[in-house]
Amino acid sequence: LIESEDGSWNADSTGDRYLVWVWYKAEENGPYRNLNVELLQEGLAYANSSAGNRYGDTCMGAIQQAKAAKRAMTLASTETKNAALLAMADALVAEQDAILAANALDLEAAKGTVSDVMLDRLALSPERIAGMAQGIREVAELPDPAGKILERVERPNGLVIEKTAVPMGVIAIIYESRPNVTSDAAALALKAGSVCILRGGKEAFRSANAIVTALRSGLAKLGITEHAVNLVQDTS
Repeated sequence: LIESEDGSWNADSTGDRYLVWVWYKAEENGPYRNLNVELLQEGLAYANSSAGNRYGDTCMGAIQQAKAAKRAMTLASTETKNAALLAMADALVAEQDAILAANALDLEAAKGTVSDVMLDRLALSPERIAGMAQGIREVAELPDPAGKILERVERPNGLVIEKTAVPMGVIAIIYESRPNVTSDAAALALKAGSVCILRGGKEAFRSANAIVTALRSGLAKLGITEHAVNLVQDTS
């Protein structure tokens, strides 16, 4: 739907992609302004700034590493993926002290800047880490979604057509400052044969980084590329 300057709405599309233009008035008697254009201008200004360039370089590095690991994970067998998940779970428990130390720094930095509810979500404990590890083990027990035949049709001429689930390849996941989501997201992506790029809230960066380091150490023990799990390092 496209809103015209007179306030009317008109359906318009290009192929199967619909365009939405938003017009608004900053003042009651002022002129209509185009929000799309303003957002684009702000985005371009940030992209051309030093912060935007730094963030873009960081993201591109993670993307390139993830793409390089994509083929290996896409072709990994169910047995390999399950073994990797179990190794990741064991590594979380083994690296518990390092994860808790990083989490303590996150909690100290976050005090006074976020609510008590957010602090509770941010906090880790041996019990929570054990729960994260158990969650990964439970994912390993799930059926492998990759290769599953979703639909099968046999034509009168004998031609068989099948719709098969395949890995997405590289999955980017953005989430709030909840460190446990780091391992949950990584486990689900790996089970599905995909590589993940994670971007958590900045308040939990140290915790998330320690968790990813542990997960990668588990993968390394099996000779699996550490870039199957990636964390964006820029928190700006």
